[in-house]
Amino acid sequence: MCDVLEVRRSGIYAWRNRPASVRSVRQAEVVSEIRQIHSEDHKDVYGSPRMHQELVARGYEICETTVAKMMQVEGVSSSTHRRFRVTTTDSNHDLAVAENNLNREFERDQPNEVWVSDLTYIPTKTGWLYLVAIIDLYSRKVVGWSMDVTMSTDVFSSALEMALGRCGNVDGLLHHSDRGSPFAVRPFDRRCDATASTAA
Repeated sequence: MCDVLEVRRSGIYAWRNRPASVRSVRQAEVVSEIRQIHSEDHKDVYGSPRMHQELVARGYEICETTVAKMMQVEGVSSSTHRRFRVTTTDSNHDLAVAENNLNREFERDQPNEVWVSDLTYIPTKTGWLYLVAIIDLYSRKVVGWSMDVTMSTDVFSSALEMALGRCGNVDGLLHHSDRGSPFAVRPFDRRCDATASTAA
């Protein structure tokens, strides 16, 4: 091996017997701490940014780039878990739905011609908060909205009531939503029938 590498045998033996450098000892200590943190409860999801923060909190003076390199060399990576998602659209129901009269024609010439609505959810410290918004395709403005801690009929009808109260004459209005069951329930559907045609 010495002949292939063109080095002296005495140099090899000197290298083998030389005590570990301060830098290598420190790196080994940091790597050991990284593995310890990674094995602790709920910390196997830590990537280099959070691992760096944890090391600094434990008294290590080290930059995030160095932590990332060490984790890569040692094969320590975050165990990603699939995030929980709330299902807001349930199209598998027996409720009546309208035809898709909008047909992706989103450009409109006047206000209160077409409204579109949808539901989203917002995570908070106390649980999920559900938001329904209704947008006028002409102005792209939110004409009605409502929030609630449950995905009940009230959150949908309240958004519609607000929009109808703010926009005045809505004769001939087309209200477009998805085919989810919340938009097809009778209280919401009946309020739409009294004022405008609906489309799913």
